Amino acid sequence: SLTAGLQRRNGDLLLVSQGGELLQSADGGRSFARRATGLTAAVSGMAESATGTLAFATLRGPIRLDGTTPSPGPI
Repeated sequence: SLTAGLQRRNGDLLLVSQGGELLQSADGGRSFARRATGLTAAVSGMAESATGTLAFATLRGPIRLDGTTPSPGPI
């Protein structure tokens, strides 16, 4: 199930599933590609910081994603 979505500052659209799967569209939502994240916890929301870092709300607490490496802890 898709649980959250956002439009990044660069215009890309992101969708995230309950299972941590991240989908990215660079063409206004006409197509989506899966992106590796390493997230294993159920995701209920996401946000983008001013520096472009993605933050995910999970059942195990907040997770910050810099590039493709998830790191638990303070956002």
